[in-house]
Amino acid sequence: GLSPGSESRGLRGDLQHVKLGSVLSFLEAEKKTGDLRLENGQDHATLRLVQGVLRDVRNVGHAAGPVERVFELLSWPNGQFEFFTLTPDELGELGMEPTSVTFML
Repeated sequence: GLSPGSESRGLRGDLQHVKLGSVLSFLEAEKKTGDLRLENGQDHATLRLVQGVLRDVRNVGHAAGPVERVFELLSWPNGQFEFFTLTPDELGELGMEPTSVTFML
């Protein structure tokens, strides 16, 4: 399940057990703000959420754009995720328009 990490700031887990879509739905429902870091050994990316809504994708890799990149990440069969809560003043520049993640699922 979604277990809190060692610090109460966020969650972490394994994409084999918890699908990325479920993590994103949870974060959207809870209106969380912060960075969801994903990595699978070969690749990594960070999704920045504000109030549960996607606002930036770091490391788009070979994808055509941030939305395509999220679909790519959703297809990972395994990997680790970790969510770090951020305060509004820690956010800085946001790279994209608010995008509902559950709309994409």
